[in-house]
Amino acid sequence: MKNNLFVFGCSYSAKFKHSGITTDYKTYLNGWPLSWSEILSDKLNLELVNRARGGRSNDSIFDDFCNESGNIKKGDIVIIGWSYLNRFRTCFIKPPPNRWIDVSVNNPEVIVEHTNLSPRTVEEICLSRINDLYEIELHNREKLIVEYLKLKNVNVFLWNGGFPFKTQEHYLLEKFREKEIETFDTFVDKHGGFTITKETHGKISDNHLGKHGNIVQAELFYDEILKKI
Repeated sequence: MKNNLFVFGCSYSAKFKHSGITTDYKTYLNGWPLSWSEILSDKLNLELVNRARGGRSNDSIFDDFCNESGNIKKGDIVIIGWSYLNRFRTCFIKPPPNRWIDVSVNNPEVIVEHTNLSPRTVEEICLSRINDLYEIELHNREKLIVEYLKLKNVNVFLWNGGFPFKTQEHYLLEKFREKEIETFDTFVDKHGGFTITKETHGKISDNHLGKHGNIVQAELFYDEILKKI
């Protein structure tokens, strides 16, 4: 029985069909391409369990890990891609009840239709989350995850596909980043992996990595993970 590669995160970690990326890209390629997680799991000879979804907040990503934690066993590998700090979650007000919904200033239609928050309130909450305390909170969760998985003899790797945190020196590929404000897609671009916008020559505007960008990301992750397992 194969071990698993567990992946948690937002759209930067999700399979294309779960990322929220426009289906225009699927049409452009005549089908969804493989994500970096699918390519990487094949190279590592591991079964993929990908719980990442587009728009996930870090609260939900941590929750996804907690819900799956009992299924993680010795020999598995876990990769967690954190999202933007200003994303948060609140209660979904429409049936069925008792659900979370992730919110950011970039999806006002969700705010109005599915929560009891006004766009102004959401904007104020997002602005408040710029405070360093939210990054400290996230790193404390990382410590808990790392120590828990250490007890299970499981390798865990962290990364950030969005705007860089102030402290992320221990993340995948961080030692290669030349500037503190260099985003992950810019870094991958320098290694030959393009965003969807660049790959489609501007026909589709989307700063997520495209087909070739995901291939490059998988290769970069693979090379570094092999040195550490």
